[in-house]
Amino acid sequence: MIDGVKLLEVPSFTDERGRLVQIFEEAKDLPKAKRIYIVKNWGKDTVRAFHKNFGETKYFIVISGAVRFFLVDDRPKSPTYRQKDEIILSVEKPMALVVPAEVHNGWKALTDDAMLLGIADTSIAEHRDERVSPDSFGVKW
Repeated sequence: MIDGVKLLEVPSFTDERGRLVQIFEEAKDLPKAKRIYIVKNWGKDTVRAFHKNFGETKYFIVISGAVRFFLVDDRPKSPTYRQKDEIILSVEKPMALVVPAEVHNGWKALTDDAMLLGIADTSIAEHRDERVSPDSFGVKW
């Protein structure tokens, strides 16, 4: 896995009433939240890529459906420079993806109802990013 990227288990509890997913409880790997947002794609196969955030760590959890994330390390001093990772996240198996600054990230909706909860450690005023074409890294969406 790309240096600094983390895939964290998110506790969930199921009983006859349904499921409770505990997103936050003194999460050690959670960035200090300055911004929490939801991203909804309009349908299956929608691609949102690529974004590289400067000075910002992001934390993603799928809250509906499923997505396929692609990550590309663009940090020249990183031991995993230019490495590519693919990670599938689904509401059926709650996991949190932590993406460090300067790692390109993007995703494709695998279901019509794909929705993500995003948590960032910068405010919208502090937010700086670079967007590049989904075709930039040879990813087969």
